[in-house]
Amino acid sequence: MFANSVFILLCFISTYDAFSCDKMLNWIKQNDYVKVLPQRIAENITCDAVMDYYLHTSSVEIIDHNGDRELLPVVPARAHQQQQHHSSSGTGVPIPSIIWQIGKAFWNIIRDNRPSTNITDDWAGAVPNGIKDWRNLYGWKNYRSRGFILKWHEIFGTPAEYHYIYQMKYDGKYRGVGAYITELTSVTQSVNAKLGEHAFVTAKADNPVNYGTPKHPIGGLDMTVTLRADGPFGSKQIACTYTFMGNGTTQKDACAAVLYY
Repeated sequence: MFANSVFILLCFISTYDAFSCDKMLNWIKQNDYVKVLPQRIAENITCDAVMDYYLHTSSVEIIDHNGDRELLPVVPARAHQQQQHHSSSGTGVPIPSIIWQIGKAFWNIIRDNRPSTNITDDWAGAVPNGIKDWRNLYGWKNYRSRGFILKWHEIFGTPAEYHYIYQMKYDGKYRGVGAYITELTSVTQSVNAKLGEHAFVTAKADNPVNYGTPKHPIGGLDMTVTLRADGPFGSKQIACTYTFMGNGTTQKDACAAVLYY
């Protein structure tokens, strides 16, 4: 029931070519970062040597709401990937055991280092098939997580770091049945981008599932938050997917880090 891979969610691709190579090498020299490189590379700087060293020395740090820390290797990629979004469809008669998605499937949170989200409109929900307005349900409870952190480490410092929380309404009921969710969203606490880096953050919600039974349905959704930082070394991207359920349960699905160049 959980997403099989986060890699398809990392869809913002930057092109790495001769121009970006020159830009990268100029950036290293202008910022006096040659001294950070091993002597064997510093004495004869080439794109391939710098990128190979950069990839082997970069890592991504994930800290979840429980304070658990995970370090991920960086996966290099050159292939272009596309992401498609599908809207929910269903019957006009609400069926409590069949879950469909309301709200949005995808939205921007940060665009070029600046907030871009509207918390009133940017959210997703998992409710009975046929329900279009979550206010037709009742018994809602508020959920607000502790903080999450996505952080990219490299030999030149920290190019981008994003702190955020999740919040939603859960345990909504339809005619006395079920536990559903609505207004699931990500709320920014802080975003930091190094000079020369352009940070973007997006949210994607999908995979509405009944995690309960036909008689006692529990609506659930997967939500992926992706941090992307475009800079001299290409497009650095981190994505983490979590599953949220109508009974208040949350579960980590997967995280991934990719450098597109």
